[in-house]
Amino acid sequence: MRFVADAHLGGLAHLLRMMGFDTLYDNHFEDSEIERIAAHEGRIVLTRDRELLKRRGITHGCYVRAIKSTPQVREIFSRLDLARSARPFSLCLDCNVPLQRVAREAVAERVPPAVLERHDRFVTCDRCRRVFWEGSHWRCMRALVDELVGAG
Repeated sequence: MRFVADAHLGGLAHLLRMMGFDTLYDNHFEDSEIERIAAHEGRIVLTRDRELLKRRGITHGCYVRAIKSTPQVREIFSRLDLARSARPFSLCLDCNVPLQRVAREAVAERVPPAVLERHDRFVTCDRCRRVFWEGSHWRCMRALVDELVGAG
């Protein structure tokens, strides 16, 4: 499943990307642009705006009831039965493009020296060039991943 999220759902978009779901999001998308993207690319619209879902060109949409991003992702996972389709940590949280494994040596100049000393596995985004590793923030994200896919 592929999604497009409206301006109220930036946190949810990041969490869906963390779970491996192609999710378009831009805080400046107009409703007409969301409608066009959804129709042209076959994406499910995620929104907290009921009026957006009434637009003629939106054939697949989901009203998100929860206010905060973690309950939102739990709600969407449950309602759309996404657990089996998840591919955690495969997309850039910001760019929505696939992450690539990269050798330690290739990121030596792009991560703090202490990180390089403590970690061996790294992935990077070819678009924004961010580097990700399994540090303390990753462990918090991993706990949510395990909860959502039922592996906890």
